[in-house]
Amino acid sequence: MKETHTSSISEGNDASRRDSSGKTDAASRPSGMYPVRVGSSSPLECIETRPRVLVGMPKDSACSEFVHSLHGSERMHIVEFDPSCADWSESLWPQEVDVAVLHANCLNLNCAPLVHDPRFGFPEHVFVVDDNSVSQRLALMSRGYRHVICAEHVAHWLHEQLASLCTLARARRIVLRACSAEAPRATLTLGPAAAGAKSLHSAETQFRETFLRALLTEHGSRRSAAEAAGVPYRSFCEMLRKLGI
Repeated sequence: MKETHTSSISEGNDASRRDSSGKTDAASRPSGMYPVRVGSSSPLECIETRPRVLVGMPKDSACSEFVHSLHGSERMHIVEFDPSCADWSESLWPQEVDVAVLHANCLNLNCAPLVHDPRFGFPEHVFVVDDNSVSQRLALMSRGYRHVICAEHVAHWLHEQLASLCTLARARRIVLRACSAEAPRATLTLGPAAAGAKSLHSAETQFRETFLRALLTEHGSRRSAAEAAGVPYRSFCEMLRKLGI
């Protein structure tokens, strides 16, 4: 009897401690507050339709490899575009684009609609530069662009940043539709400058060429670009001719 009595007391104390513990937990939690678990998901899962990525790069082996790597992903829809073609308007009909990937050597008036024409959806612009071309990078930086990536790393970088780029482009469209639309200037992240030996003349020429190409793309006409550059129209056209633009 004594042992049984002791056991009953012990069990009663355990129950009392459990009740007390339960009351303490409830009392320590603010009224109306309950723990909730939220599962984390990939940013792309929040995007209803696949991002539309336009690629305008020189037709070479590096471009082919880059485009092939993008086509291998089910995360995006790829639209290829050759800005150097005279019939570019036929190959690039108006469509909403989330991300435009353009090589510095391909910038010209054919790229201007991606900046100015609302039918293209004001995409986020990613500029590709040659791996050792510091002058190309500096020319684009001087125009205020943020996403300037060397060719070697652009495929990996694009896969990592796709969700953010797409979200920015779609958010921009929502804002512009809600406000009086004024074409935003694309502002493109820079990695570390690539080291490479280049003569001053070569660097200056490449800087000038990329700078003029960017002006043409931004302003949509040679005359407007000449005014922005602060040079006479004829002189500007002569510079374009000498550079083969």
